[in-house]
Amino acid sequence: MIDEASLLILEANIIRTDFSITYTLSDDSYEADDGRVVPFIALRAVAQFTLKNIGTAECPARVGVGLPNPIQPGMREKSDVFSLKVRQNGHPEEDLDIRNERREMRKDMENINLPMVFCGKVLPIRPNEDVRVYAASLSG
Repeated sequence: MIDEASLLILEANIIRTDFSITYTLSDDSYEADDGRVVPFIALRAVAQFTLKNIGTAECPARVGVGLPNPIQPGMREKSDVFSLKVRQNGHPEEDLDIRNERREMRKDMENINLPMVFCGKVLPIRPNEDVRVYAASLSG
C-alpha cells in the first residue's frame, strides 16, 4: 500500500484541480426485448476540471468519461457521451472529435463482463501546462 500511495501522490505528473460536476435526473423509458416499456431514471452529468502537468517532461493524459455499462440492452442505447471539450493554454475551447471513440464505447457495451466503458482521448500535456476539460454524458 505504501508503494501505491507513493505512486499516486508523490510520483504523479498530472494533477486534477477545480473539479465540479452537475447531475440532472429525469424520467425516461426503454423498450424491453418482450416489448414492454420499462421506466427508469436517466442521469445526465456535466463535468469540468483542470489537468496540470507538474512534471518536467510532456506527459500523456487520458481525458474522457467512464460510464457504468448497463445490463439491459435497451438502456445501452440511452447511455452516451455527448460532448468532450478542452481548452489548452488559454486558447479557445475546442470540441474533440469523439465519433470513433463513441463507436468503440458502443462495441465495449456489448461485452456484459465489462462493468465500465470509457469514451475519450489521450492528450499530450507539456510541463507546467493546464488543460481545462468539459464533458457531458447521459446514463441510465
